[in-house]
Amino acid sequence: MTGPEKILERVVLAISAFRSDAAVIRLLRLAFADGAPRFGAVVVVDSLGSGAIASAIAEHGWPVEYHDAETNLGSAGNLDRRLRTAAATGLDWCLALNHDASLDPAKAAQLVNCGEQADRVGAVYPRLRFISAGGRLDRPRTGFGTLGRLADPDLPDPTPIEVAWSSSNGALYRLDAVRDGLKLWPELWMGYEDLAIGWELRRAGWRQYLCREVVVDDNYEFRAVRLAGRTIHLADKPVWYSYYQLRNLALIARGSAGRAVSWPAVARRAVIDSGLLLLRRDRMARARLLWSGLADGVRGRSGQGPVP
Repeated sequence: MTGPEKILERVVLAISAFRSDAAVIRLLRLAFADGAPRFGAVVVVDSLGSGAIASAIAEHGWPVEYHDAETNLGSAGNLDRRLRTAAATGLDWCLALNHDASLDPAKAAQLVNCGEQADRVGAVYPRLRFISAGGRLDRPRTGFGTLGRLADPDLPDPTPIEVAWSSSNGALYRLDAVRDGLKLWPELWMGYEDLAIGWELRRAGWRQYLCREVVVDDNYEFRAVRLAGRTIHLADKPVWYSYYQLRNLALIARGSAGRAVSWPAVARRAVIDSGLLLLRRDRMARARLLWSGLADGVRGRSGQGPVP
């Protein structure tokens, strides 16, 4: 097996940024630390940047391709820009990291090795361990369901399994798929772009694997609540995220003719999300955004919405 130094020469490290200067600079320090294996290229895509990241790159002489959009790209637009920029390098893979991700070159190399065990692998995902949900793990997403489910921690498993999609934070994408014209759904602006891209990969005949032996910590926001005598963990995003929750699922259903996400699945999710409002803070504001987002999604209104 080739060592991480040679493997990462074929990988683009692509980091998203938005008002996260210190966190992104921390990742860059790790990427260019003395003795650390070097990636073939490093890309940072920012929105409305303060100049701090660009200054740090120039000060340290880091070979980073830095892009600063004049508008807020959102998470979907940022991922689109990162993958297209990475594809233009001619390298093989792109490791996509959010600003709050962890960076471990050895784990990145493991993902590459996992992706090269079979033909036409379009994406490889690590197993996510959610710190704010008591260290519980993300269940393998073997279908295009609209509800995430958590599992109790278990022993690492060296056998990869085929999945339908997973989080883009920490994902390794095959750049040939992007160069072949893969649709990346930047119009979603915020949320579920990874689900949509997973469907596009499957539709184009690319396989996706969860590399279960690579476990990474994820800072996704959860809040523990008691329901029917059990503790469950609810996503605990800011109120304005509610607008994009059902809107983007509706846009994906609309744009895929119900094949990536079915309309009945969107309806079930709407019922569930409405019921869960009873357990959330600012429930009236969330309800208004949830239903206005759904209405806009059904109408096909995409991009950045009325919030934030």
